Amino acid sequence: PASDRFANLRRYSMEPHFDIMMWYYNWDMTKVLPLGVLSELHGIPSPKEDLSGDKVYDAYQNNEWNRICEYCERDVATTLNLWNKVYRYQPVIPDSNYILSGAGKK
Repeated sequence: PASDRFANLRRYSMEPHFDIMMWYYNWDMTKVLPLGVLSELHGIPSPKEDLSGDKVYDAYQNNEWNRICEYCERDVATTLNLWNKVYRYQPVIPDSNYILSGAGKK
């Protein structure tokens, strides 16, 4: 492997890497809901509106790099929003306030 930084992660540990999904489900990954469903439950804009993970390969095959880029950026923004809301008790950042790279624009 290129790096073994995460090879020795301890269960219930948030160091050196904080995994919002592991924390949210108390490290029981048998009952996991997808990020899009969790975001809707918490009133957070879903990253899955234009493209979803199961469609990324098709977009890749069609050279739709801009759609893939925007999907990834929205996925990161959604993860940050979820972390801010459920872990830090901060308000949700509206979708209109997302600052994306613009690569997804045609």
